[in-house]
Amino acid sequence: MENKRSDARIFNFLSWLRAGEPEQVPLAEAVEAARREFPRKVLPDVRLVISHAHRIRINEATNRREAPRDAVLIEYKEEATGTNAPRTMRVWPGLKLVGAGGKVDKGVFVKVVASSADSVELGGGLRFSHAELLRHTRLRHAVTYASCQGLTLRGRVWLCDAGTQHFDPRHLYVGCSRATAAE
Repeated sequence: MENKRSDARIFNFLSWLRAGEPEQVPLAEAVEAARREFPRKVLPDVRLVISHAHRIRINEATNRREAPRDAVLIEYKEEATGTNAPRTMRVWPGLKLVGAGGKVDKGVFVKVVASSADSVELGGGLRFSHAELLRHTRLRHAVTYASCQGLTLRGRVWLCDAGTQHFDPRHLYVGCSRATAAE
């Protein structure tokens, strides 16, 4: 195993975990060790979750809570169909979003530079109507484990759903391996 993303603490933990190998650490022991090694001290920048329903709930609640008074509300007026359908969001300068494909590559993190009653400007000079922004980006407060593969997550990352029946050592491995620093 070669370390390409994380600091030594994360790399050593992943090496010890041995996910997918016959010597794999039992899940309960691995989760407990992860909680000791990487305790949650402050709110995260990104939460990793198993289900899209959980991702949607976290994104909506966090977006509502963090939005300043002057945030622009962009309502998705159609019925949201599918697990990764556009959703209503509040936007403001400094808000980070994740690309959903199309004009903003899937999985690429972008920052809102300016927002107005009719358009939103992202870093790099990209300007979108509200409908275009909803089509090409999503809130990034929560991302599914399945969607995070290949991403580098900077800042604080919380691995959620470890107590559910669907969480397995691969989720722990993938989640930990997305972060860059143990802090």
